[in-house]
Amino acid sequence: MQSFKSLAESLAAYMTPEPRAPESEAGGAASRTRPISGTPSETPAPYPSTAPPSHRAGRPSIAPRAWTDPPPSSMIPRPMTVPPLAAPPDEDDLDEEELLALAPSPTGRFGEELQAPPDGAEILVRGVPVRDLPKTALGGHTGLFAKGRGPDLLERPSEYYAWYETRSRAGLLPYSRSFDGPIGPMAPTRSEDGVVSEGLSFAANDYLALSTHPAVHEAAHQAIRDFGTIAGGSPILAGNTTLSRTLEEEVSKLVGMDHVVCFTSGWTAGFSAITALVREHDHIVMDVYSHACLQQGAAAATRKIARFRHRDNVSAERQIRKARDADPEGGILVITETLFSMDSDSPNIGELQDICHHYGATLLVDCAHDLGALGPGGTGRLGIENRLGTVDMLIGCFSKAFATSGGFVAVRHQKVRQYIRAFSGPYLFSTGLSPIQAAVALAALRVSASPEGDELRRRLMDASLTLRAELTARDLQCIGEPSALVPVMVGDEDVARVACAIAFERGLVCNLIEYPAVAVHMARFRLQLQSLHTREHAVLAARIVDESIQAAKQACGRTT
Repeated sequence: MQSFKSLAESLAAYMTPEPRAPESEAGGAASRTRPISGTPSETPAPYPSTAPPSHRAGRPSIAPRAWTDPPPSSMIPRPMTVPPLAAPPDEDDLDEEELLALAPSPTGRFGEELQAPPDGAEILVRGVPVRDLPKTALGGHTGLFAKGRGPDLLERPSEYYAWYETRSRAGLLPYSRSFDGPIGPMAPTRSEDGVVSEGLSFAANDYLALSTHPAVHEAAHQAIRDFGTIAGGSPILAGNTTLSRTLEEEVSKLVGMDHVVCFTSGWTAGFSAITALVREHDHIVMDVYSHACLQQGAAAATRKIARFRHRDNVSAERQIRKARDADPEGGILVITETLFSMDSDSPNIGELQDICHHYGATLLVDCAHDLGALGPGGTGRLGIENRLGTVDMLIGCFSKAFATSGGFVAVRHQKVRQYIRAFSGPYLFSTGLSPIQAAVALAALRVSASPEGDELRRRLMDASLTLRAELTARDLQCIGEPSALVPVMVGDEDVARVACAIAFERGLVCNLIEYPAVAVHMARFRLQLQSLHTREHAVLAARIVDESIQAAKQACGRTT
């Protein structure tokens, strides 16, 4: 069995690629659209639409794109080895199945021949039979390209780009999409190469649908009138406004923590909370499924990192005790989340906090996906469990339920707040929250905490429960607990990519999650709901997901 050390090394090696540069294309073919069949005629909304009348018009002309044969064998990526970024946990902390699930595929199915679909059926993606698609578009993953070699840095992306282009031209690259109008259940969505889906959208983070709320829009307009459009500097200097200060106070009340520092994104908040406090001689013990900002923050702060089994406090205690026994005087930061976005599941936060206190460790909790969307008054899982104000440190973001980008770190002591501000690179050297961001977050937070917010959460949960019930009734593996996130397991990447392409053509936009966000061969759809989604939307989405996965399995020769 492959050791966890080599697995952690491979997982940590992933690097986010640069987005593809736009290409000029000849021809004047119209942008292709995929209208949905059986779409509900109207989407009930609690407030008027603010979409401009022409938001669906004026699409640029997109010429059809032809994909070519797979790249030669010399272009097929090979597994990489990288220097370790973290100290791995004991082998017995992850069982064999979990270890193998975390392992990147050595070949990525590049050489596997597809079986013929049964009963002579022919499944098409953009008019091309799946069996005729390039094998490289169906297999592999970005991690295979992370370890670049060669003296010319600008030539290193060549192999990755060839694979990327092959996937894109085959219609199997469902990333870097864009909305053609306001985010909503029926938002028209455009692929990076110009194909538009006119139908259901389950791919946005706007859980309470506050990005189109009139009060939120008015707050943004008023902020521009009062403050302009930019903060004017880093927060450590003069990059603050009365809006951002008020936002910190309101967040403090919501989460039950005395002191808050705001950042321009949730990612920088998580990264900064770790790197501002942890030094190279300290220890970090974290859930193996912790978010990328937390993983990269840990790697930037120290090499003394141990990961425990997902949501397993016994495994966590073993690693904390091991660190404390080895270093009685060292700092230990323990990291987890209130709601893990790829699995929609939650740990026992109270128990883990007690364990941390027992060993003199500090607990950092990320509440990005449940704050605002769950709990009384939008207080999230901590509010549900009556744990507000009891954790050592809390990080969160505004981009999931509060209609704008931005994030925060909440602590219980002013000295900790001041230390984070003094030693956080993004706080010191990046421009602060814009007046628009602060005003939008503040207005959304106030709606969320009101009776209207409770009603929006009720609608959101109703849609989530309906969708989960419909998916389960169709024998699909819908994992986790009810929330705005509904992960549907698919498994192999080829099936998942084909299924996602079919769903897009049938009028359903949803996010395909694959490595490095999840383990290889653990690909899934992540359906993201809004309070504007109705039961009818949920029923229709479940049908399209089911039919798309079954068609993809058939096309890829899978019988189960």
